[in-house]
Amino acid sequence: MRCECSRLAAKARKLLNSQYPVLTSRCDSKGSFDQLQCVDDMCVCVDMHTGQPTSDLRNVTKGVSILPCFDKRMHENFTYLRDCENVKLAQIYDIVQFAESDFNVLEFDRDVCQPDGFYDRIQLHPTDGYKYCADKDGAQIESFQAPVNTRLAATMTCKCARARKLLLDSKSLEVPECCPNGNYKSLACRRGECYCVDEDGTQVGIERPEKDKQNLPCYNGGDYCPLAG
Repeated sequence: MRCECSRLAAKARKLLNSQYPVLTSRCDSKGSFDQLQCVDDMCVCVDMHTGQPTSDLRNVTKGVSILPCFDKRMHENFTYLRDCENVKLAQIYDIVQFAESDFNVLEFDRDVCQPDGFYDRIQLHPTDGYKYCADKDGAQIESFQAPVNTRLAATMTCKCARARKLLLDSKSLEVPECCPNGNYKSLACRRGECYCVDEDGTQVGIERPEKDKQNLPCYNGGDYCPLAG
């Protein structure tokens, strides 16, 4: 896993420094280039590591399955764009139209999609003033959310919420407990042992018996989540 595509997408966003959504190549779930790339009705196969074309450009009005890189596990024959990508394109069209009418557009302050075209972990509710953790289809995960303009919202990553959903969907017997904003708690316990974790849920330092967890540096008086405010 080299993450060439996702690295390039992050670099493009940084260099462009745009307050609006940025169009980049679609990546696969591992951060490499999706081998099928399309713009409107024109598609091409690309190398997963370099993004360079490996086939001729083809018109796909009758379906993308005519290309050798079509994978029915990943791609729809007649609908290349995913739901989130359609939302993102609609946002960009709206921005262009407003700009042509000399309006400043302020509401699109973050990209709603991940580089793979599915919904990003963190979504903003359009009317109710809170951010929430979403699955790849854009649905809210349990009740993980935080009011905008609070510390809970500013620090939310939703990494715990996403991992928790995947584990619950796979019927796992052990799932993490998350903070209200979907982040990992700074202290976790498993099978009688407790330890500190980073924002990715990875253990940091040594573990201690649960009865001695107050001796861990992340104990913080029993508060393992960011404070609201």
